Amino acid sequence: MVSNLMQELAVGLLSDYFWIDNYLKELKLRLKKSYDTLRGALEEMNLKIINASAAIFVFADFSSLLKEQTYDEEKKLHEELVEIGILFTPGVACHCQQPGYFRICYAWVPYTSLLEAIRRLRIFVDKKRLNI
Repeated sequence: MVSNLMQELAVGLLSDYFWIDNYLKELKLRLKKSYDTLRGALEEMNLKIINASAAIFVFADFSSLLKEQTYDEEKKLHEELVEIGILFTPGVACHCQQPGYFRICYAWVPYTSLLEAIRRLRIFVDKKRLNI
């Protein structure tokens, strides 16, 4: 059960319609900026995505970076990404029927962290393509 103090605080926040409207407007702007940045970067890296319509993540096709189109190779790619500090959800965990897809959540990290992840990913993709 939530304490009475927290309930009062929640009532105060949720009763402030001006604050809620401004918060939602700002949230939408920030989500769009993050989505557009990520989508643009992935397109520059020639990685296809399934465009988000109202979500907080995208599915990106990394199958071109797999040596073989298998879930074992997807797992290896996932481990390599984790080693460089990038955590995407492998498609197999989302019941994706084709190896190589990853779910990328762009909404839960600060924008500066998203930019850092993109920077690391660019370096990784370039090196990976040279070795395939």
